[in-house]
Amino acid sequence: MTTTVSWDGDDAGEEEAPDPEQIARLINRLDGRTRTLVMLHRAGSVLAVGGSQTGMVVYIEDSGGRFWQLRSADVSDELVQMVAGGQPGEYAARFVTSRADAIRAATEFAATGERAPLGWEQT
Repeated sequence: MTTTVSWDGDDAGEEEAPDPEQIARLINRLDGRTRTLVMLHRAGSVLAVGGSQTGMVVYIEDSGGRFWQLRSADVSDELVQMVAGGQPGEYAARFVTSRADAIRAATEFAATGERAPLGWEQT
């Protein structure tokens, strides 16, 4: 199964079969200004990580069209301003995750095509 990763920013592009270090490097470079999105594609599913070092949003759309968002420890619906995919937006705090959880979710998805054992909410 091949995984591809694409990202936006100054050096936007696409890579085949990224390793965990490449994925972490790309996510660590998200800055909420010029680099705001990393996407992984695997077997008809996609995982996207957007945001910056202050908070990230992560979702998976699986091959069946179901949409899952990674939850944070915060259960608040308070809105947080972020830029993801080049677009400013407001996200419920419960969906604004840490960089570490975003990397864990992305590397698990790239390796297996599955959701990492973290808190996910189907939306």
